[in-house]
Amino acid sequence: MTVAEQELGSDPSVVPRYDADFTDVKGASSPEEAVSGMVDALRNGASMSDKDYYRFLDLPERRIAAVYGDTDSSSSPSGRGMDSNGKGANVQIDWGLSSTKVSGGSIVNFGTTSITAGDFSVSFNDDTVTYSYPSFDRGYLSPSSGRKSQTVRFTEGLVNPERLGIFTVRDSTGWHVSAIRTYGNLALLEATDDAVNQAVRGFGGFMEYGVDLSQSELSDVATSNKPVGAVLVIAWNFMKNSD
Repeated sequence: MTVAEQELGSDPSVVPRYDADFTDVKGASSPEEAVSGMVDALRNGASMSDKDYYRFLDLPERRIAAVYGDTDSSSSPSGRGMDSNGKGANVQIDWGLSSTKVSGGSIVNFGTTSITAGDFSVSFNDDTVTYSYPSFDRGYLSPSSGRKSQTVRFTEGLVNPERLGIFTVRDSTGWHVSAIRTYGNLALLEATDDAVNQAVRGFGGFMEYGVDLSQSELSDVATSNKPVGAVLVIAWNFMKNSD
């Protein structure tokens, strides 16, 4: 909590809620519900300091969200949920999350979730994603009557694709999302050497366009840092399939 207070500084508009109740909460009944419940709470207008939201968080993050999640005494919209700002109102999510049990908890991935926002849609099917969008006339100013759609196997080349997801943990109250363990989990992502080399060669073609990084330097970073290489491979899976 000391780190949080240092970050907030002495701004008089900051009003921590030291009386917040972050221990008497009901967690989710499953890893999937922990993720969907957290997102839906924000979409329905909850702020980060609302129990409807932070009950889905693991204790360390829950404590911070409850006490410092909405610390502006003027009720600034920056801490409010998406719905209260009009954001996400036209976004439809059909949840189809799935999870993989690992040591210490479960990793939740997209499964068969689909997301629609206006004319744009994204549909997951385990390790593939299909996204569709309206095609545009010349100048990208007005959409035409046609649509474009592409399917990408975004996990191609990964050694441990099951690590690509949100880490959830279980305690006596139920399942909760752990941001700290999610970060640590994603740091374990790894891709094959062949996939990393292919991604480096693919992105090498863009190095001449104002990017202050040579292909050999990119290769050094991607091969010496496994998570960076994995992220590069995922990005290249989308790039090589784009129109």
